Amino acid sequence: MRPWKIASETATLDNLSNGRTILSVGLGAVDTGFTQFGEATDIRERAALMDECLDIMQGLWAGQPFEYAGNHYQVKPTDFVPPPAPINGKVPIWMVGKLGSKKSKNRVLKYEGILPSVQAEDGGWRALTVQDIEEIRQFASVNNREDLEIIVEGETEKMSPDQAADEVTRWQAAGASWFIDAMWQTQFEDNVIDRVRARLEQGPPLT
Repeated sequence: MRPWKIASETATLDNLSNGRTILSVGLGAVDTGFTQFGEATDIRERAALMDECLDIMQGLWAGQPFEYAGNHYQVKPTDFVPPPAPINGKVPIWMVGKLGSKKSKNRVLKYEGILPSVQAEDGGWRALTVQDIEEIRQFASVNNREDLEIIVEGETEKMSPDQAADEVTRWQAAGASWFIDAMWQTQFEDNVIDRVRARLEQGPPLT
C-alpha cells in the first residue's frame, strides 16, 4: 500500500468534484488474490498497515511539512510542492466496522462514517438488521459522535418503486444516513454492464 499515492489521488479527485469525494476503507478481502500478489494476509498486520496509511494520508492532506515514523511506514520531512489540499481540508473517511469487535468499533470513532458488518455465530457474515443500526446509534451517542454517518448497503433493483421507497425509509427511520444500492453479485454474471446500466436508468428510490 502506498498511502501517499492514495492521498494525492483522492485530494485531486476531491478538487475535481468540488469537495464531493468520500473514501471508503476496510481491511480488504484477502481471498481475492492477496497471497498471489504478496500482500499481507494477517488481519492484525493489515489493521496496523491501514491505521498507519490513514495517519499518513490525513497528515499529507493537512499540508507541508510532514513527517511520520511508524512500525511499517517512515516518511522523511517533505518539502515538495503537493497537490492542492482537499476542498474542506480532508476527504471524509467511511470505515468498515465490525459490530462484535470493540477495537473495530472504536477505530470508527476517528472517522466520519461507519460501514457496518456483522459476523454470525458460525463465523460467516449475516445481513444487517434495523436493530444493528439502533445499536450503532447508541454507541455513537455514548461516545459523543451523533454526527457519525451510518451507511447501509442493500438492493432495490428488483423492487417496485413503492417497495424500494419503503426499504430505504425503514433504514432511514432506524437512524441510517446513507443507503447504497450494492449489486455485488453482478461481478459474477455475463450481463453485468447491462444490469448496471438498467439500474442507473431506474434512478434512486424516491421516499
